[in-house]
Amino acid sequence: RDPDRFVERRGKSYFTYGKIVYKPGQYLLKGRLHLDRGHFAFREAAMAGLAELSRMSLLMPQEQARLTPGTAISAMQVNMASRDGCLVIWKKNRPEDFKTAEDLVLGDRGGFIFEPEVGLHEGLYELDFSSLYPSIMVKFNISPETLDCSCCGQTAIPVPGLRYHLCTSRIGLIARVLKPILERRRYYKKMKKEPGPLQEVYEDRNAILKWLLVTCLDGRTVVPVKVNGSLSYKPISEVIDPFLPGEGVKEVSEDLRVFGCDSALKLTEKKVVKVMKVRSPASVMRIRLQRGREVFATSNHRFFVLNDGGSLEIKNAEELRVGDYLPMTPALPGSVGKENGVTVTPQLVKKAPEWELFKWRARGPTLRNAIKTHYDAVLHAGLRRKYTYRTIWLWKNKGILPLAFLNLLELSRDETDGLEIGRGRRGGGKIIFLPNRIGIDRDLGFFLGFYAGDGNSRANMVRFAVGMTEPEILGKLMDIADRKFRLLGSVRKEKHARMWVLQFNSIALRRVIETAFEMGCSADSGKLVIPSIILNAKEDVRIGFLEGLIASDGSIAPNRDWALIHTASREFADSIGLLLSSLGIKYTIRCPPRNRPVIYGVGFRLRELRTRLWMKVGHRKKTSRFITKDLHREGEIPVLESGLFPICRTYRVTHKLPRGVGRLVSRGDVLRRVNRIREKSSAIGDGVQILLSNLERLALSNLTFLRIKAVDVVDHRTEFAYCFEVEGKPNGFVIGGGLLVSNCFGYTGYKNARFGRIECHEAINAFARDLLVRTMEISESHNYDVVHGIVDSMWLRARDGADAIRPVIDHIAAATGLTIELEGRYKWIAFLPCKTTGVGALNRYYGLLENGEFKLRGIELRRHDTPPFINAAQEAMLGVLSEATTAAEFHERIPKAVDVLRVVAKRILDNAIPLREFVLTKSTTKALEEYVVLTATVAALKQLKDRAFTVEPGESVRYVVTDMKSRDYAAKVKVAEFLEGSERVDKWEYIRLLCRSGQTLLAPFGYTEERLVGLCRDLSDLSIDHVPETAIAIAGDYISHGKSKAKGGVGYQKAWRVENLPEGGPAET
Repeated sequence: RDPDRFVERRGKSYFTYGKIVYKPGQYLLKGRLHLDRGHFAFREAAMAGLAELSRMSLLMPQEQARLTPGTAISAMQVNMASRDGCLVIWKKNRPEDFKTAEDLVLGDRGGFIFEPEVGLHEGLYELDFSSLYPSIMVKFNISPETLDCSCCGQTAIPVPGLRYHLCTSRIGLIARVLKPILERRRYYKKMKKEPGPLQEVYEDRNAILKWLLVTCLDGRTVVPVKVNGSLSYKPISEVIDPFLPGEGVKEVSEDLRVFGCDSALKLTEKKVVKVMKVRSPASVMRIRLQRGREVFATSNHRFFVLNDGGSLEIKNAEELRVGDYLPMTPALPGSVGKENGVTVTPQLVKKAPEWELFKWRARGPTLRNAIKTHYDAVLHAGLRRKYTYRTIWLWKNKGILPLAFLNLLELSRDETDGLEIGRGRRGGGKIIFLPNRIGIDRDLGFFLGFYAGDGNSRANMVRFAVGMTEPEILGKLMDIADRKFRLLGSVRKEKHARMWVLQFNSIALRRVIETAFEMGCSADSGKLVIPSIILNAKEDVRIGFLEGLIASDGSIAPNRDWALIHTASREFADSIGLLLSSLGIKYTIRCPPRNRPVIYGVGFRLRELRTRLWMKVGHRKKTSRFITKDLHREGEIPVLESGLFPICRTYRVTHKLPRGVGRLVSRGDVLRRVNRIREKSSAIGDGVQILLSNLERLALSNLTFLRIKAVDVVDHRTEFAYCFEVEGKPNGFVIGGGLLVSNCFGYTGYKNARFGRIECHEAINAFARDLLVRTMEISESHNYDVVHGIVDSMWLRARDGADAIRPVIDHIAAATGLTIELEGRYKWIAFLPCKTTGVGALNRYYGLLENGEFKLRGIELRRHDTPPFINAAQEAMLGVLSEATTAAEFHERIPKAVDVLRVVAKRILDNAIPLREFVLTKSTTKALEEYVVLTATVAALKQLKDRAFTVEPGESVRYVVTDMKSRDYAAKVKVAEFLEGSERVDKWEYIRLLCRSGQTLLAPFGYTEERLVGLCRDLSDLSIDHVPETAIAIAGDYISHGKSKAKGGVGYQKAWRVENLPEGGPAET
């Protein structure tokens, strides 16, 4: 497709911000939009952020995807200069101006920093300037051509502390580029706080289109949901559209819940936090699975896929392949059925047009007295609607009233339930009354189920089609109509078919079915649904609906207990599947061949029902010839694809184990084989132990798996695509057919970069230093002390008699002309010392805000190279400290935090932590041959070289330390990708790393690394009497249940997962 020579841009390593970074090579394909997910823009901002950058910079998306936001700013500057008619040089070739030593000392400095007071503080306020550096550049007109201009004399703006000045005659290029961006951000930030239909849009744009064009589901995808406790089964578009009429993202305040899985893969309800709606792309992916399931999704929607490690991994739809196994739940929790009846009149008043309410009549023994009591109101309302005095008098005399006036009587619920209702005709005549309160029972379920299959309604009648050989169905329907609706039907023979037609001439019954039971007149007008009152009813009612479906459109296989319900609607077939799932019944959907009529068959085994169904005579005879089969032995977990067969073959427990691709095994069989492997082998490596644990979790879960049969690209079916964001991990929810999919929300961000002469950079920092000093002086004038300050942030402590914080903020904003905001007030905050000198570290602290959020900087929990179990341990220590609300309580919690660290050390010594938790991630700073000392990173590089892997400077390596003191690179570490699961880690090396993280938190309180290591050497006193009352569970699947905008940043709010310690120490997980 590319006739020209392929152009390749090689990767390179470069130095930036004190570290070596590797930029991989670029491979641009011509004639198409070719994006690389591995580069910054797409990785951090997905398509939305990339589109925003590309639109502003005017760079092609496939080029911008491989460049940084700083390059986008540079492109915007070039575009602005071109529009101004200025020449733009190819490469910047202006050298730094000559400076004296004094000029360098004065100018070559960064932002101002107040040395922090090391230790614990409580009640501090944190103030932050909003977008300080860009705001300075715009406010003071800092740009290469405005610095030291020749046109301004006395009117020029002097740079504080330096010999520079800035032009006031013209606005510089940099300020003109940045000003619209700042105004745009400021506008979005303001508008997202204003209530209105576009509030969510502004909020999304303020986060740089944080949510747009991310992964979504087709609008027809059916989803089981609970709205305010009521279960329903609707297309996702019908669920989200009432919450979000337009496009965008919106937080959900109502009680909207979907079904998902918890960490143990057990089925549970999950609250929907946000809903999303975006325009569909031109094409979507169609994934077809076993048992007739299929799902339509955008190409980058995420799905859970079973891997050979016995766990679930996430793949995009475009990465799915035929043969992959997707998880599904065969059963959904059924409703307990709190309501035993439905009152018709509230539904009619809510859904029927106003004119129709005047054609309905209500009557009852209590109505006559109620009309007499409220006769004046009824008379006034009747006369206003042009009823005669005599007609209104007859209402009072006979106890009958138009439904539109019923609310005037202020009847109680019991009085309303005791009424009868009927609908008159335009030409008059006898009104047939129905009970206002209709009981929800098995008979009603059968009646509605048969109506969905072989019923219809039109004009003033409801009809059922019954086979000539099925008189028992005729009798059952007529008995139900008599008992439930007090109606007598007429039966006649259909002229051109061997079929009886049972007809009820009642327009009231037709309207009750439409309004109270939400079923249309025909298949084209919404008849093929399962009413919410059925889905939310008791099990007996749902079984009754199933009986009606089988009696109308069902069939029984002649030689086994297999029932099929036939329908031409795929959506209705999925709805029937939900009904069966709520009854705990597994089902399959049989799809028609391409050259056959479109008829779907929903099949299930009758033996799985806990109660026997009512059946017509023909079906009853067939069910007497059941084939005996043990349903509990049915396969549910893939043998080969889950990793079960390889591990069973290794430990010789493959007797009677199915073999080959696509073979399944029962849960009980998996558990028995896992237990046999553990019994046969006393020493099992960590890798094998992880696999066995994963298989055991699958066997104990509520999931089964379906194999992908086909994946293809089709045209989109709906104008919009939809998705949910749910609480709790794993982040996913159940859709039609019981399929468990991941929710799609991701995170994007944008960061301004500085551009220009080095003198501009010096001027910006000079203004920033001056602003911070002036802010300190203003704060002190209001009786506040500055405890710490760094570049654009300041921490203030109120003295006795200090003013409120809001006047201080207003004073600073007015004096500086820049926006400053209150980040929050801390319950307590700890500023940490430098590890080498002991003085206050410039940007290392942790604190708990009054709103319950943590702000963390410079600790291991914020680093990406720390082993996961150390992150979890440090988070656990913070969890213990978070229980303190004052400095005194904090000091009381320190010994308990130390005990948490010692608990983790004991787990290391007891081999109770999975091997994968020990993986270290380190960045390389040079090529392998340039290293001199054999460090752990060098040992990993040598192992990679032995296997022909090249690691460029700036790339990362992952490894586990096995013997830190060894001089043999093969024994020193083991590269993570080469782990076999049987390796033993260097326990005391990891305990030192653990204690180093403890020192980070507790150094101001006298706990050094050596002291903590000493406490870990003797763990004999670590018993149930000495450990804290609670401890955070540190496990391989460690999940924090809090919400975090960014790891360790403001918004790092932790709902700390606390577990009681059992006797004998912490539980092994």
